[in-house]
Amino acid sequence: AYDLITKKTILQINGRNITKTEYFFSPDYHPSNFVSFVKEFPDYRVGVVTYENLYTHEELLEIERECYETEKKCFHNHYLPMTGQTTCVSEKVRRTKFFFGARYMWSRVQLSEPHSFVGAGVRTDVSEPPRWLRTLVERPMVDAKIIPKDFVNSITMNVYHDGKEGLAQHFDDAVRFKQPIFTLRIFSDCRLSFGSQFYGFCNGAFCIPMSRGCITVMEENSYAANGIKHCVRPCDMTGKSSAIILRQMHERVMKEAKIYDESVDFPTHFSTLSLHEESVSYADQKKIEAEAMLTKCSEQFNNAPLKLDQTQNGNCLLYTSDAADDLLCVDLGGRRIIKKK
Repeated sequence: AYDLITKKTILQINGRNITKTEYFFSPDYHPSNFVSFVKEFPDYRVGVVTYENLYTHEELLEIERECYETEKKCFHNHYLPMTGQTTCVSEKVRRTKFFFGARYMWSRVQLSEPHSFVGAGVRTDVSEPPRWLRTLVERPMVDAKIIPKDFVNSITMNVYHDGKEGLAQHFDDAVRFKQPIFTLRIFSDCRLSFGSQFYGFCNGAFCIPMSRGCITVMEENSYAANGIKHCVRPCDMTGKSSAIILRQMHERVMKEAKIYDESVDFPTHFSTLSLHEESVSYADQKKIEAEAMLTKCSEQFNNAPLKLDQTQNGNCLLYTSDAADDLLCVDLGGRRIIKKK
């Protein structure tokens, strides 16, 4: 494990004393793979910056109340179907991932779909961010110049309902997301663990404390963002917790996702709404569309059409991050193609 060096700065923002904390490795003791980052970060900065006290206790209470209301609306089908995605253990809802503005495929079931590589797995078939996320969460960060204006086009909210189901180690890949990435922690104190070898173990290279109301920034091209996996384990939480993650999806990825949703997914859904016995199911129709797309692409490169593996046989081609084998909670990347067996 590495003991990080901290640098604290008090900022005067809108009449409030905001504590900015930067984290650094010791030049004499740092991870071996940090060598490739030294040229860009000669001060041995880790690439994580936290801000505390931007939100008052009353403001956090209002944000948490809105989060509760969003949870209830989701369970009453207020949002588009793919907006809220739950993880259940022993018939109990342990975690809900909310996607607003855009979503990304992350579960093994989603990644096994033959067209999951289109748009790097990004889809726009979700609800727009509720107003409270823009006004109560994003706007104060923009006013404080923590987030650039008009930077955010996607907001994810991970709700850990009882703190017993976390998020496995992963990278927030640069294929889909433009760095930096901003996170607000609500409901309770928590920590972000880096370099954990096993999800269920209390180990790791280092961790960053995140108190309730803490804003965590993963800096662009930094070691924390691109050189080491991070996770939130049950042992990192003290109870119910939630992370509101504000990101920008790359423009090219968003364009591809919108074309797919408008030209393939949405029309395919309606074309399969039939009472005829010979009609093709939605899942089969999506596979046919994906086969056609792959054939067209292969013809452009004078190659034989790619044969899609059947997910029933346990094989599928996935664009994924290095975290593909990390339980159910994978934030995929698009870093390479691997074959799951």
